[in-house]
Amino acid sequence: MADTTAELNALFAPPPSTELPQDILGELQSISRLHSIQPQELFYKWEAYSIKMGSDETRLDLNTARAFKKDVQESLEREKRGKAHVRSAEKRSGMNDPPRNAGTTEDVYGMFDDLVPDTPRPVNSVNGTAKKRKVAFETPAVPKFSKSKAMSSPTDRREAAELSNKPPIGVQAVAFADRQNAGQIVETLNDQLSTQEAPIAPPPESRIRLTANTDLKKFFYKPMAMHLSEASEVLDDRIDEFLSLVQAHHSLEDTAFGNAASQSTSEIVTVGRIASDTVEGKLNAASMVLELSRRMGAGLRVPLKVERVPSHEFFPGQIVALRGVNATGDYFSVKEVLDIPLLPSAASVPATVDSINERLGVGEDDHPVSTGCLNILFASGPFTADDNLAFEPLQALCEKASETYADALILNGPIFDIEHPLIAAGDFDLPDDAGIEPDKATLADAFRVMVGGPLRRLAQEVPSITIILIPSVRDAVNKHVSWPQEPFSKKELGLPKQAKIVSNPVTVSLNEIVVGISSQDILWELRREEVVIGAPKESNVLARLPRHLIQQRHFFPLFPPVNRTLLPKTGTEEGIATGMPVDVSYLKLGEWLNVRPDVLITPSALSPFAKVVESVLVINPGATSKRKGPGRGSSSGGLSSSDPSIGATKCTKSYSPDTPLIQYALMIDAGSTGSRIHVYRFNNCGPTPELEHEEFKMTEKREGGSGLSSYKSDAEGAAKSLDMLMDVAMKTVPDKLKSCSPVAVKATAGLRMLGPEMSNKILEAVRTRLETVYPFPVVSKEKDGVVIMDGKDEGVYAWITTNYLLGKIGGPDKTPTAAIFDLGGGSTQIVFQPTFKSPSHGMPETLAEGDHKYSLSFGGRDFTLYQHSHLGYGLMAARESIHKLVVQAKRDADPKGTEWLNKPVSNPCIAPGMSREVTVTLEGDEKYTVNMTGPVTGSPAQCRGLAEKILKKDATCDLTPCSFGGVHQPSLEKTFANEDVYIFSYFYDRTQPLGMPESFTIRELRDLTQEVCEGEGSWGVFEGVDGAVAELKDRPEYCLDLNFMMALLHTGYEMPIDREVKIAKKIKGNELGWCLGASLPLLNQELGGWQCRLRQVS
Repeated sequence: MADTTAELNALFAPPPSTELPQDILGELQSISRLHSIQPQELFYKWEAYSIKMGSDETRLDLNTARAFKKDVQESLEREKRGKAHVRSAEKRSGMNDPPRNAGTTEDVYGMFDDLVPDTPRPVNSVNGTAKKRKVAFETPAVPKFSKSKAMSSPTDRREAAELSNKPPIGVQAVAFADRQNAGQIVETLNDQLSTQEAPIAPPPESRIRLTANTDLKKFFYKPMAMHLSEASEVLDDRIDEFLSLVQAHHSLEDTAFGNAASQSTSEIVTVGRIASDTVEGKLNAASMVLELSRRMGAGLRVPLKVERVPSHEFFPGQIVALRGVNATGDYFSVKEVLDIPLLPSAASVPATVDSINERLGVGEDDHPVSTGCLNILFASGPFTADDNLAFEPLQALCEKASETYADALILNGPIFDIEHPLIAAGDFDLPDDAGIEPDKATLADAFRVMVGGPLRRLAQEVPSITIILIPSVRDAVNKHVSWPQEPFSKKELGLPKQAKIVSNPVTVSLNEIVVGISSQDILWELRREEVVIGAPKESNVLARLPRHLIQQRHFFPLFPPVNRTLLPKTGTEEGIATGMPVDVSYLKLGEWLNVRPDVLITPSALSPFAKVVESVLVINPGATSKRKGPGRGSSSGGLSSSDPSIGATKCTKSYSPDTPLIQYALMIDAGSTGSRIHVYRFNNCGPTPELEHEEFKMTEKREGGSGLSSYKSDAEGAAKSLDMLMDVAMKTVPDKLKSCSPVAVKATAGLRMLGPEMSNKILEAVRTRLETVYPFPVVSKEKDGVVIMDGKDEGVYAWITTNYLLGKIGGPDKTPTAAIFDLGGGSTQIVFQPTFKSPSHGMPETLAEGDHKYSLSFGGRDFTLYQHSHLGYGLMAARESIHKLVVQAKRDADPKGTEWLNKPVSNPCIAPGMSREVTVTLEGDEKYTVNMTGPVTGSPAQCRGLAEKILKKDATCDLTPCSFGGVHQPSLEKTFANEDVYIFSYFYDRTQPLGMPESFTIRELRDLTQEVCEGEGSWGVFEGVDGAVAELKDRPEYCLDLNFMMALLHTGYEMPIDREVKIAKKIKGNELGWCLGASLPLLNQELGGWQCRLRQVS
């Protein structure tokens, strides 16, 4: 920016002055920024403008600067229109009724013509002068395609949508009393927790302290008085606000931003609103345009090309930050969609939590911890079926709240539904005991009797309950017809004093739990309007849609709303839904405050659900009553009254006062092909930390690999490659826990291959970036916080992971532990806890000393483990060794000849009928490339002979007994005869696809190997296993792989032929491997080697 200012002063300042006045300089900077014009080019345009004005002495002042700005803009627009006209003329060939030209940029005001869904299209007047003054605000007529054309018109699509929304014929209403599966639970979150029992009596006072985090007074505005200029400013300001957020989040300079509608070959970042280039039809990739703000883009629209975006979801009204280029001036080509920063999670100061817990009696000796749970019922209307106004579902809901002594009942509108056929027609009678003259009865009277009655009875039975009512635009008793919407009128509706009326939408605090509520069905509308580019990042649509609300920081980010004629039909005579009558001038009232809510209630016609999305518990209660019968009821939940952002799902108090209730640990696995982060969440409800949740992400694939070692001399680039992983940690770990959530980085052998100098620079750069950019404490160098991991540690950590997830370690009981055998690509690990119960025949009483011995303390128990990492005996290394034996034998048979290189080389480890080109390097760096082919008949025994040969069973062994390669190992048969044996990684990858069960014997593995090595003629046994035959055909070395596994387990490790082994990839839904085992010690600050970081408070 400073360089641009200096250039403008140098070019435009009249001598002898060296600087322009600030007002003139501001106008020139505005022209340069809006149209991406360099100062020198702008000076040329000024000279041309001066000549055009007819005087060489045109003086530059504020008036001429503004006139010049207008002239530049008009000139560029004329040029653009000319190009667009040429293109559209070429495209029209063969078309009678073309659609609106997508290549023309339009101003932001064009969207307001179809703002209100039920606004009729203006009809041309016979006397044209009658409407001349309104012409600027009329909806432009959109020409339609002929039905004879291949493409369908927007009208066709709308008619199809209307047909799909028609109710099924012949559906009979089901009486509420005859409903099926009454009280059935359709979805449970945290079902591992026991259900809280209802108290024997209601509490003496309300257990909930209700606070409105929304300024309710602002919702009492005058509806249906919107001015287009005000609405435009609200939409414009929202774009500019997001621009500031994006700039701060991504640390971008002012010069990084530009006008996406202006032609430029420079890559820029732009922020705007997604829209469609036509008011008819559904948004798609071809019709997508970006609306720009007046400050950064003069309010223009520019078409978008998003084919380079690998994966993203768009919808109308979405604010996006895009990186790309507009090289031709016709469209903006998107290279990247930048992340919008999320609001921080809600948190309470400890004093607030303590006061609430004291109010609930949590922690007192005579009050169990479970008393800290709140029983809250959420329900959404309608609350009665279309054929009656008995409100039976509402009465049943109130009875449920009374039986369980609920702390709160939250009712989302519509409560007295204007779309109900009887209410819409006014054709219903009040009960005889209502005491209201029919001729004088109002809708408020009907509400007071039919709805207020059950609520008053509930308040009498449970005086401590808090009832919250949220209106809907479909509520007949609310005179405020637009959204955002003012609360009900409490006085005339006869509501009890326990009832609290709030706006729609609203954010409230129930004790310290922040709850966001809106009665509009935004999820259904988003589902209809969403456009998915590529594979969606979240395949579950019920989890993906709420994420849009969280990212956009708004209860209703869709704009414009879905036309109400396309919404599901109602039961009224007209059949058209109310829709979303949004008042754009007050759209800001739908924005979220400065934090994400802990709970988001968003009723929808989609399937009811309860999901945690971006640390927000999102609940769709579903309709309490459907039009033709009972609905799926309400959603009830027990919410803990401890801080929800850091609360455990199992308890509200830590087992030990010295440990926090919730802890997070971050482990980065810096592998050869890519880096992965594991974010673990533990609770300390018991003596041993319990894993509650794991977040996982891997670096994106790139040519040459995405691991740290792939960056070689670029140490800074390697460190920055972990940023996308750390973003997951930043989103997952609550803000107040980040300073005490340790992070460690463990690199594997791939980084070691770079050599000590290069690898040390990368590790140091990684440590520096983690310590300076992120708030998490990094494990110290003394405790191997950022290191290349030792092979023996990898095996032991995997043993800890397995036995921890199996529940064999972590408690005081001396439960027998499981052994683990991990087969990687370059090495294989064995770890087990040997027992020497009956020393005899030279067997020692304890495990011999040596590198193989590993002492470990965990969960109050001491373990002595045998471990060894056999380098060079991973599956890929074994393949290379066996291929070398075959090629070496061929060469030794004809040391001087080379003809054999041009012929297939028979390899008993390849199945008959299959072949594979292999390159091997023999001693003396002799490299050979041969075509290996399987023998005529299967030869599994000969292949196993080659596999056993590379194991070197006869190698010298200094300490007996030995396994292979001269390595000491206690006898599995004598010291580990009965406990579980788990085999991982390639053991799993080569047996599970062929239909092997979770548990099988070594003998069954041998039988499998023989069937595979016999070739395709014997593969009929695998036809019943989905994908097995294709798997075998894709891997010519399957016979080799299985033979090596068989030889490794039976011959190498000397495992008995009838010993049972178990394969697994996950246990209890958690990935097996070393990462979890390496993270568990980090939960102890002293043992883990880290200290909480001081948090900066401003």
